[in-house]
Amino acid sequence: MFVFNNCANDARVLKEAKTLTEAGHEVEIVAFLDKKTLPSEERHGFTITRIKLNPIHLRIIRFFGNPVMHITRRASAAQNTALEASKEPKGLFGKLQHNIERLDKKKGKQIESKYQVELHQHSVTHPKSRATVSDLIKKNPSFLLSLILFSIAYLPVKSLVVARNLILKAIIKTVRFFIQKPLRWMLLPFHKYFTYHNFYKNALKYSKNKELDVVHCHDLNTLKIGIELKKLQGVKLVYDSHELYLHKNRLKPAGRFKTKILKGIEMEGMMQADAVITVGACIASWLAEQYETKAPFVIHNAPALRTMEEVDTSLNLRSALEISPSEFLLVYSGGITFNRGLEQVIEAASRIDNLRFVMMGYGSEEYMDSLSKRIKKFKAEDKIQFFGPVPHQEVASYLSSADCGIAPIINICLSYYYCAPNKLFEFVQARLPILASNFPEMEKVVQDADLGYTFDPENPDAIEEVIKKMMNNEERRKEFREHTHSAAKRYNWKVEEEKLIGIYKSLAS
Repeated sequence: MFVFNNCANDARVLKEAKTLTEAGHEVEIVAFLDKKTLPSEERHGFTITRIKLNPIHLRIIRFFGNPVMHITRRASAAQNTALEASKEPKGLFGKLQHNIERLDKKKGKQIESKYQVELHQHSVTHPKSRATVSDLIKKNPSFLLSLILFSIAYLPVKSLVVARNLILKAIIKTVRFFIQKPLRWMLLPFHKYFTYHNFYKNALKYSKNKELDVVHCHDLNTLKIGIELKKLQGVKLVYDSHELYLHKNRLKPAGRFKTKILKGIEMEGMMQADAVITVGACIASWLAEQYETKAPFVIHNAPALRTMEEVDTSLNLRSALEISPSEFLLVYSGGITFNRGLEQVIEAASRIDNLRFVMMGYGSEEYMDSLSKRIKKFKAEDKIQFFGPVPHQEVASYLSSADCGIAPIINICLSYYYCAPNKLFEFVQARLPILASNFPEMEKVVQDADLGYTFDPENPDAIEEVIKKMMNNEERRKEFREHTHSAAKRYNWKVEEEKLIGIYKSLAS
């Protein structure tokens, strides 16, 4: 399996790997290494191997951050090799350093020897007192003279080194300002492309000599690796599309050139793949129509089935945040990021009395700060809070203490419009009534099983109205909660993994 992240908490990838391992397959996930992860680890019988990335643009930028260090490091390495052979220093810097070390040792030994003699004499004449350097100087002025002579002898050589270091620092600062800074400005906008190419090259190099039966590519950004391995080794190829990658949520829309390249890779992958998997019926239909192929298999990104007995009551959102039982607790779970409709929910929630809205999950510091400012703007600090993130296995337990879950995703891209987010199924497993955006896949889950209401996520007035509708109808809310028990048996990983196992059986036949 290939995935373009560190695979520390990628729930779908980890669930699929565990399922296939338990079904008798030998599974290895290839991800990338970062500061938060280890190069290799074992989980549930499968291996995660993380590839070290060192893309060319970062190497260039780092070099011009301190070119002298890189040059002298190489020179020093070569010098050390030569020194080991000849035992003689090479070059001006080497000779200076050698002279300092030799002088340090020679004078240091002389002073240390003299100090030891004086210390011994002091201990004989004053057995109950401890000698200090000042005591020895008072007793024997020649000891002070030794220190002064050593300092005088040491200074000329040391001064040359200090001067050299000052010159080098000036050179480094100049290079950083006039070369590194412009390079960062030019190269960092292409960081993802350089990083991806480095991952592609290193992952392919790592994998191409292995004896493989199947390569399973998670998302379009690893599909090219699978295509190449299929050509090289004739392996079976599985393309697992987690979303409509060509129409995903981005801060800036992808340019025509990038879109054309990605579409070409996806088209080739769809043609070459022995099986294509995706997360919802709408995305499956879009892929089939776009590339004129049969519809991919649908495997929902659903969590494990949980009975109410498995919920840990000690993991309680109300208790953790000191929320009164009389307050209506509305919860959002998942990535706290842009285009998830959180700004609109904050505005709507600020107008509703006796409501507490909690955003449970993770997000960048910058985005969390922007939401905090919005909360202050609407003077809703006493109504809206952040919590977490919490371990994946604890999500359902924390959610179960809420009154309702909300999934307010914005129609910013086709991938979001067609999504069936994991949080929707987590609400089901936590036995929560649901409020969700009125998009095809989410409406299908919520309305078919009668789990709650849908709404226009871009309209704060509509959000306020639907929250009040859920709050003010306790009887209907109980019905929704009751319906989640049967929905939990329908939307869980046990059901979905049987589909995955069946796909792999068909690959082996």
